[in-house]
This record gives sequence, structure tokens and C-alpha cells, in this order.
Amino acid sequence: MKVLVAGGAGFIGSTVASALIDAGHRPIVLDSLVTGRREFCHGRDFYHGDIADGRGWSTRSSPSTRTSVRPSTVLP
Repeated sequence: MKVLVAGGAGFIGSTVASALIDAGHRPIVLDSLVTGRREFCHGRDFYHGDIADGRGWSTRSSPSTRTSVRPSTVLP
């Protein structure tokens, strides 16, 4: 199952994302990187943005691209 982990580049969020991978799920990390660290997201789908920004999120590799993310579950 795809699961959106808001704040997944932080200490707690990255730990949750790791647990999801161990349980056989696919975490999708969304983080503004204000306090999170990109290196905590290695090997995971990562979107740079703020969950409160309703305009969409951009991928880190292509900041001008808006991407639709449709997870099965959202973990705030």
C-alpha cells in the first residue's frame, strides 16, 4: 500500500517510513525540509513541499514540475 508520510524527512517521520517499508508498504515522503533532512529519505519517493500548500508539490529533482500524489493512506 502507498502511504503518504508528511514530515517524513524528520527523525520521527523517517522512522515511520522505515517501519512502513519493513511492513511491505511504499512510503511517499512529503517534507518542506525546514527541519527535515533529505538524506533521511534515500531510496524513497520524495516530494518537496508543505502539506498545507494546496497548490501541489514538486519533486526534488524537478522543482518546476507539479505532481499529483494519490496515496492509499495519509499519516500526518
